[in-house]
Amino acid sequence: MTRILTLLLLISSMASFGQDTARALFIGNSYTYYNNMPNMVSSIARSMGDSLYTESSTPGGYTLQSHTTNANTQTKLRAGGWDYVVLQEQSQRPSFSPAQVASAVLPYAEMLVDTAREYSSCVTPLFYMTWGRKNGDANNCPNYPPLCTYAGMQARLRSSYLIMAQQNNAAVSPVGAVWRETRGASAIELYTSDESHPSLAGSYLSACTFYASMFHKSPVGAWSPSGLSAADVAFIQAQVETTVFDSVSTWRIDTTSIVPQMNWYVSHSTPTTCYVVVDCRGTQNADSIYIDFGNGTHSSSFIDTVGYTLKSNYIVTIEYFKGCESAITRDTLDGNSLCPTAGVEERKKYLVLYPNPAKDFIQLSSEDVDLSDARVEIIDIAGVMRKSMTYKDEVITIHELPTGTYTLRVVKGDEEYVMRFSRE
Repeated sequence: MTRILTLLLLISSMASFGQDTARALFIGNSYTYYNNMPNMVSSIARSMGDSLYTESSTPGGYTLQSHTTNANTQTKLRAGGWDYVVLQEQSQRPSFSPAQVASAVLPYAEMLVDTAREYSSCVTPLFYMTWGRKNGDANNCPNYPPLCTYAGMQARLRSSYLIMAQQNNAAVSPVGAVWRETRGASAIELYTSDESHPSLAGSYLSACTFYASMFHKSPVGAWSPSGLSAADVAFIQAQVETTVFDSVSTWRIDTTSIVPQMNWYVSHSTPTTCYVVVDCRGTQNADSIYIDFGNGTHSSSFIDTVGYTLKSNYIVTIEYFKGCESAITRDTLDGNSLCPTAGVEERKKYLVLYPNPAKDFIQLSSEDVDLSDARVEIIDIAGVMRKSMTYKDEVITIHELPTGTYTLRVVKGDEEYVMRFSRE
């Protein structure tokens, strides 16, 4: 009988529950520092029960190329410990022709991302998609017609920032996309009088977008600065929620989190030992696993069998991993109730797997179990089924499997047997 354990779940991640804490380095120029936008993000996070520590390197007019040689930027990058490094290019460069972007923007974006990852192994590079000039870029319009209008300039900015994220396996904070939707559906003034830099509302829009992009939570109901009307705040917050979360795959924002699931059931027993199958294959979004069975044995397989001595209690600790994210479950197994006295005799059936370790084949033997037409499965340590067959009293070839540790699962009627073996 399969049982699902009640779990005490501890999550260490940027998932969307509980209080989250993050460290972010903002690299850019005046589009970032206007109205102290990074501090706005921290205020929004604080109001939502989260915490964001920020530092910035944002000299006016700076390009990503300039930041690759700026001492302050490089010192902050090399300090390490960043969860996010935000990269904002000079406001016009990403809107230029693809050929110009390829030579003047992309190489320097890559250099900064590489430095960030070298010193912060778990960092998420986050590109700051900016917005087009209110009426296009008049100075560059004669040389490149897409820049003659806001819409044309915005389209080029969007394309270039998405390319930067794709080429660097990074994410995008889609401020420019939210800006476009807000501009098209409201009368909120997002620009200052120069038709380029952000107004207070524009910076708040940016900050809400960064909060959603970093914490994977809606900014609806968050803090807002004095000077903005309640109606404008509500509109911006709702637009950020819609634009960010309707297209997380486009922005390459990974909102998936580990969802642990651990089932267990008794395989068989002896008068003193109960053999339990611990099955975590139902876990979602985990790349690897480490199980401490609480009896001095461990496993790195998503399904495994452990022997427990009766009349003892065991704390099973399972740690799941997804990149730099981890989740831990703990539960106590009561040895007195694992294998009740009633039914012990029914379960006292044994399978023998040999040879183990093996190279080309394995065989099964049992005096108690009729193996004819049993279903046999071989599962690797990641929980992936590598082989499935109906047993016909024959050797099971394994020469095609890579070397490593595997789980053999045998099902006959309502009986199930699980064993481990190694292929050399």
